[in-house]
Amino acid sequence: MAVGVALGGGLAAWYASPFCLDVELPNVPILSQPQALPTNKGASRAPAGQSQRTAVILGYGNAYGAAYLIFVTVVFCVLFLVQQPMGGIMLSLLFIELILCAELFDALRDTIEEASSLLCAQVILMAQLSYVSYFATGHQFTLVSIQWSTAFVGVREMQLVVCGIIVALNTLGSFVLTAACMPLAVLWNESLGTQLLRLAPDNYISRITGAGAAYAAYHAVVAVSSAACAAWFR
Repeated sequence: MAVGVALGGGLAAWYASPFCLDVELPNVPILSQPQALPTNKGASRAPAGQSQRTAVILGYGNAYGAAYLIFVTVVFCVLFLVQQPMGGIMLSLLFIELILCAELFDALRDTIEEASSLLCAQVILMAQLSYVSYFATGHQFTLVSIQWSTAFVGVREMQLVVCGIIVALNTLGSFVLTAACMPLAVLWNESLGTQLLRLAPDNYISRITGAGAAYAAYHAVVAVSSAACAAWFR
């Protein structure tokens, strides 16, 4: 039931509110310029210290990143529910680390001229964080370490398909969450005023696809090298 609420309610809220924007109308005090008004006795000036109401759009600078972050939060809630207590805490720390990683590399892109090479470095760092979280949640690369007890989370009787999906999400939760956060490497701190995003969206789609391909290639290299070393040192 909790998974259904997280999926149904979360995705419905994300679909209904695609952008996390809010508008405030604060009263900002201003100093009015003295204006001369022609009168019989001379010039009179308008009083200073007036205030006017201005519109402030909250969330404009990270509109696309915040919108996608809501979707990632839905994925995180589902993965959190199938983890053990300590595993849920470590998965929460991974979620925070991935957001901080997106913020860090966005700051680096503002200071480094050759910012195109940072995307590959960010993907590699996020992939390494997924491995760290995999071991931190209590898993190992052995069949004995599989947490079979999580198969009955929310299930009273043995159901092969449902229990198998729950165990798979529990075991691969860190990798699934990191893969879901890959588009944040491209969309983080992208405002509604980004002309390239509005005029050439295919460029961003190709960058998101490239980030996902780099993430898959990293795990493929790790798997192939592990298999090769196991075959050589058998």
